[in-house]
Amino acid sequence: MSRAFVCLVAIALSASSVPSAGARSAKAELAQAPARDTPAPPGTATIRGRVLAADANEHPLSRVEVRASCAPLRINKAALTDAGGRYDRIVYLPCTAENGFQPALPDRHVDLIYLCYPNNPTGAVMTRAALGRWVDYARAHEAVIVYDAAYEAYIRESEIPHSIYEIEGAREVAIESRSFSKSAGFTGLRMAYTVVPREAQGRTADGRAVNLNQLWLRRQSTKSNGPPYVIQRAAAAVYTPEGQEQVRALIDHYMENARIIRAGLEGAGLTVYGGRNAPYIWIRTPAGVSSWDFFDRLLAEAQVIGVPGSGFGPSGEGYFRVTAFGSRAQSAEAVERIAARLRA
Repeated sequence: MSRAFVCLVAIALSASSVPSAGARSAKAELAQAPARDTPAPPGTATIRGRVLAADANEHPLSRVEVRASCAPLRINKAALTDAGGRYDRIVYLPCTAENGFQPALPDRHVDLIYLCYPNNPTGAVMTRAALGRWVDYARAHEAVIVYDAAYEAYIRESEIPHSIYEIEGAREVAIESRSFSKSAGFTGLRMAYTVVPREAQGRTADGRAVNLNQLWLRRQSTKSNGPPYVIQRAAAAVYTPEGQEQVRALIDHYMENARIIRAGLEGAGLTVYGGRNAPYIWIRTPAGVSSWDFFDRLLAEAQVIGVPGSGFGPSGEGYFRVTAFGSRAQSAEAVERIAARLRA
């Protein structure tokens, strides 16, 4: 394998076959399963509202605050106004090692706030106190938080919140989304769910309150027939005792990969972040080396592929992302190759 390419990327697992049942009962079972079968983190309150299953079709966003760096969002291209790739009506908040990957609150009013924790790509997590400040801001400014908790299953530290609804007042201002892709190997199958509490309120342009639960139901009912039935049945199987055991084993495997990758890269002299409560390791590139130059070097000299940080937003330059989604042997070999080339 001396010349083989080692790629630290996600590997999709095939879902086990599930006994057939009516599509209606499958949807009902899936909607109830997260609340019924998943142990609630400390402090989590029961949410009275709809849990809506969805595929991963995306729709443009606008008038939103976005953390920079974060996984790319799909935004209406017509809003692009700047040669540097920044969008009009978007407030960018630096998210770097210097601020602990914890962006400051906006210095102006925003309508919509996107937060992703545990974070892709930095691997950072948000403390209960820090998340509470965002909820307080949203309540004070009548903003809505879209909380992307796709990686919550990877949290290892007990004091880190798994859900924004562990924060008092969040049900009035927050929508939370989760994905089966990251916890149960559904990458490619495209399955997720969104929690919209009945208390959640938005505002019209003239300031009138709008119930987001009802709006989201109308939107989903109009624009989507839901994911394919076989995928819904596979998702429901995740919440069986056997499914939960397999998911925990899968996450433990990836987090051990993350530990190996982080330790190996630190041993090679690199400054790295993440990998403790998330499957991503965020590398600071060597001084004077851009994200793409580091990518080119690892590709040409070590045959290892990662993601240049500049692809994740304005604050990603000077960083490089690798993931723990891979086999144990390939993860270890990739780290050995990187370390060997950096020492050469």
